Amino acid sequence: ADHACTAALWQRALIHIIRDEDALAQADLASIIRVHRSFKAYRLRAALFQHHKNYHAAIIQLDLALICYDGDSETFYARANAHSALGDSVLAGQDLEKAVQMDPRGADLLKSIAESEFQKGHVKSAIRHFSVVIKCVPRYAACYVARAVAYRTVGQHSEALRDLCQ
Repeated sequence: ADHACTAALWQRALIHIIRDEDALAQADLASIIRVHRSFKAYRLRAALFQHHKNYHAAIIQLDLALICYDGDSETFYARANAHSALGDSVLAGQDLEKAVQMDPRGADLLKSIAESEFQKGHVKSAIRHFSVVIKCVPRYAACYVARAVAYRTVGQHSEALRDLCQ
């Protein structure tokens, strides 16, 4: 009975979304979650919250989704996006690191975050982000150069030279 009820709630939630009735969809998704902690329901609730620019609520739903299943790079990308929208580049960068380790397609985005961190004077954070990108995409020459500049800034000249020789 629970399975049939959950399936019906899913269908109704999706119909509400199609009709732009997001509040009703949220209610159905919350009902699903009360019966069964559902990764998909948390992710969909987060997407609806992000759509309405309620990033704090989206992050909570994404946190809950990651408790259910922490192997989905798209969830980390979504949470990074929400953190970024709230101006928290440190948490955005941490989520992007995890996402890029699972799926290197976001390497350019993480490199951009690293460059931003460097510009703000958060050099160690920038080096860490550049390092994750390089680990996931070893032939990313521009990242080696950027990390070399960051290393030089903190006086790590041998590491800077090593990166420039890549």
